[in-house]
Amino acid sequence: MAASSRTGALFTSKGNLFKHFSYHRFARFRHLHLQLKNSSKFIIPETRLDDKTSTVLNSSGHLVSHSGIMRSKCITLSSRLENTVNILIEKYPLNNLVAASESFARSLWARQVPIEINEKKKKLKEISAKVLEKSKMQNLNEDVLEKKLQQKIILLMKEQTYNWQSIKYDAYKSFLYMVSRMPANYAAILLCLNEIVKRVPDYIPRNVFDFGSGTGSTIWACNKIWNKNIFEYFAHDVSADMNILCRLLLQDGEEQKEMHVSGVYLRQFMPSQREKLYNLVVCSYSLFELESRQARLKVIHNLWDLTEDFLIVIENGTNSGFQLISEVRDTILKRNSESSDEATVFSPCPHDLPCPMIKENKESKKIPCNFQVTFKHFDFVAKNKKITERFCYIILQKGKRKDVLGTNWPRILQSPRKHSKHIHLKTCCPNGEIEHSFLTMKKHGKEAYKCASCCKWGDLLPVATRESPQTASDTTKSIPKTEPDTELEDNLSENHKTDLNQETKQIIS
Repeated sequence: MAASSRTGALFTSKGNLFKHFSYHRFARFRHLHLQLKNSSKFIIPETRLDDKTSTVLNSSGHLVSHSGIMRSKCITLSSRLENTVNILIEKYPLNNLVAASESFARSLWARQVPIEINEKKKKLKEISAKVLEKSKMQNLNEDVLEKKLQQKIILLMKEQTYNWQSIKYDAYKSFLYMVSRMPANYAAILLCLNEIVKRVPDYIPRNVFDFGSGTGSTIWACNKIWNKNIFEYFAHDVSADMNILCRLLLQDGEEQKEMHVSGVYLRQFMPSQREKLYNLVVCSYSLFELESRQARLKVIHNLWDLTEDFLIVIENGTNSGFQLISEVRDTILKRNSESSDEATVFSPCPHDLPCPMIKENKESKKIPCNFQVTFKHFDFVAKNKKITERFCYIILQKGKRKDVLGTNWPRILQSPRKHSKHIHLKTCCPNGEIEHSFLTMKKHGKEAYKCASCCKWGDLLPVATRESPQTASDTTKSIPKTEPDTELEDNLSENHKTDLNQETKQIIS
C-alpha cells in the first residue's frame, strides 16, 4: 500500500516524473512549432555542397575547415606595435591609465545616434502635453506653476533622450583611445580584410583612404596583409593630436625616425581632388562622431565617390551601431537604383535586397546583426587574456555582383545549435530572408552536414540548391515545399537552452 502511494505521488502535479514528462512534452511541441513556422525555403532537401567548396581534413579524416569559414583565430598585435606603445607610455606616463581607459571604452560602447531636431521637438511636445495634463489638478500661482512646469519638462527631456556630445580628442583622450580601442579596432578591420583576401585572393589594392583614422589601425592591418604592395595611405582625422600619435606609432615612438610604412599621409581635411579614386576606403568607428543624419549622409556619399573597389564601414555591435550600418547600406543601394553607379553588398549580406533583420526587429525584440572577433589586448592591460569584440560591419563593392567564392552562400547569424542528429542554423539567405534551417545527414547529405557542424557565427554555409536564387521573386517560384523531418521529430525532446528653455516656454504659454 505504501509502495503504491509513493508511485502515485510521482505522477501528481508535484511529482518529479510529472515535471519531467511535462517539460519534454512542452519542448517537443515548441520545437515542432519552431520548425514548421520557420521552415527553410533555401536550405531544402535538394541542397548539397557547392562545387566551389574546398575542405580540409585532419589526420583522422575528420573535416575541420572549409571555404566558407571566415572567422580568424585569436588576433594578436604585432610585437613592433606593442613595443612602440610601451615606449610611448614610458615617455609620457599617465596616472591610472588602464582604469581611465576602461571607463572611456565603456562610454564609447554606450554611445547612441544623436537625436534629430524634428524628433527632439516631437518628444518635447509629447512630454509637455503629459506634464500640462497633470498640472491642471494643482492650485498654484501662474508664475510659480510656469517655472515649475518648465523645470519638470527639461528634467524629463534629459531623462528620456540621449544627450549626444562630440568628443574632442586632445593628447590625453588620444592616449586613452589608443590603450582602450586600438587592439579591438585592429582585430575587426583585419577580419574584414581577411574575408576579401579569402574570397578574392588575386585582389591587391594600390592605395587606401581611411576616414577617421584615429591611431592608424587600418594602416597596420593593411600593411600586415599586403605589405609594400600598397603605395599610398591617405589617413584623415580632424584631431591634430590623434594624427601626431598615429605618426609616432609608425615611427617606433621616436620623433626623428622615418615611418616604417611608406606613403602615409596624415591630414585633417578630406581630399579635394575628386578625380582620384582609392581602391580601398575604410570608415571604422567614426560615424557616431557626426552630429546629424544629414552630416552622416554627406560623408557616406563622399566616401562612395572616393571608392574604386571596396568600401568598408565598421561600428559597435549594438543596436545603435547596427542602425548606422543599415543607414549606410540603404543609402548606397538607393543611390545605386537612382544613378548609373552600380553597387553590391560584398559582405555580410549574400543579397542586395532590403535587410530582413530590420523587418524582424520591428516584429519582435531588437537584435542587431553583429559578429564577433577574438583578440589579445596589450599585456599591461590584460596579459594572456582573450577578449571578444562584437561589431557590425558592411563591405560594399562597386560594379555588378561578381561570381566569386561565397557569392550565393547563406551567412550564419548566430552560433549553431548542435544536437545528436541535427543542426539548427539561423541564416541570412540569398533570397533576402532570415531562415531557421534544420540540417540532418539523412536529408541534406553527409558532406553538407559535416560542413555545417564545423561552422561558427559569421561563417558562410557552402551550400547551393539546383538554382541559386538572385531575387526574392525568383526564389518563391523555384522553391519546393519542405516536408516535416521525421528524424528531427524523434529528437525534439532535446534540451534547448538645444536649449530647451525657450521651446518649453512657448509650449506652456
